[in-house]
Amino acid sequence: MDNLKIRGSYGKIGDESNSDFKGFEYLTGYKYPSGSYVLGEGVSNGLEDRGLPNMLLTWYESTTANIGFETHVLDGLFGLEFDYFERRRSGLLANRLLTLPASFGQALPNENLNSDRTRGFELILTHRNRIGDVSYLISANFTNTRELNRYVEKAAPGNRYENWRDNENDRYKNITWGYEALGQFQSFEEILNAPIQDGNGNKSLLPGDIRYKDINGDGIIDSKDQIPIGSNDTPTMYYGLNLSVEWKGIDFTAFFQGAGGHVVQAGETFTDPFIQQGLGNGVKFWLDRWHREDPADVNSAWIPGTMPAVRPTGFSANNETSTWSLLKADYLRLKTVELGYTLPRAWVNRVGLAHVRLYVNSYNPLTFTRGGMMKYMDPENSQTNLHYYPQMKSYNFGVNVTF
Repeated sequence: MDNLKIRGSYGKIGDESNSDFKGFEYLTGYKYPSGSYVLGEGVSNGLEDRGLPNMLLTWYESTTANIGFETHVLDGLFGLEFDYFERRRSGLLANRLLTLPASFGQALPNENLNSDRTRGFELILTHRNRIGDVSYLISANFTNTRELNRYVEKAAPGNRYENWRDNENDRYKNITWGYEALGQFQSFEEILNAPIQDGNGNKSLLPGDIRYKDINGDGIIDSKDQIPIGSNDTPTMYYGLNLSVEWKGIDFTAFFQGAGGHVVQAGETFTDPFIQQGLGNGVKFWLDRWHREDPADVNSAWIPGTMPAVRPTGFSANNETSTWSLLKADYLRLKTVELGYTLPRAWVNRVGLAHVRLYVNSYNPLTFTRGGMMKYMDPENSQTNLHYYPQMKSYNFGVNVTF
């Protein structure tokens, strides 16, 4: 063992970065001007009570801790780093408006009520070696982080269903609720025999539209059939891989990066025939939709496609958040790759040069992700409805010369 280091840290700070104290809710007084009132022949501004003050209002407290170690063995042949970290925040701002009856009759200030927790770990593995004239390095890293609501101030649930659906206490954040999709309707007969999901006896549905599962079995698809179907567009996992090799003046490097545990919502893509106003992949979506074999003949056969048939803007039956439109966006991308050759010093010195290196490289040449609709979009998309310009691929050739 060449190296062993054990490290740890602990700290507590006050933080107001996510708090809004501009409302001065810790002060008594009046709002002026507020409203206009007729007094005699004129109009005067009025005063409004600011509401109950919270004279104990303060920043929230953030407690962070980390413990980890790093080690290298066999003259640096293998290396390992590991860190476990946790952050607990308490005193996050919220008010009791929903937990008091409406007859209370007074505006309530924010209080330091809520709390949450962020927990995760990071792992780095390295391998470095030299075999004859070949030297190489492999380094891989992985990080996982999850956020949990410890306490969220809200009204008591009215029944067990509401408690199951709306209680956020001791639950992970970033949970998306929606419908479980069973695929696409293949015929009008299938539509007529399915639970009602458009609020109009399924009269507005066409073959190719998204079919949702009737979770509670009441024959109607509504909010009571929604279940947790995924997270949001913030990854919970990040990972990467670095490779480098050198041999007799030839060098090769590659960097892979990836993320997982997140989704991308593609809702409006189904219903808006003018998606992105013709920009981006809008036309591509059009061409891969269900459509009639002969657009002028309503009795002609349906031609299947990945997307439902084009509808006028505002048709919402296909626009629900579901396992169909919530796309798993896990990916692994070859971010950079480069191949170079350094000319021997004896060669370049003859012409008065100190160093010459030729190289060719590329950025974002390859991306590995899920199929389906993900083929239309960049997995690093950070916006909903695919309104996102994808990462660009580039290829370069160059020469580095030192005199």
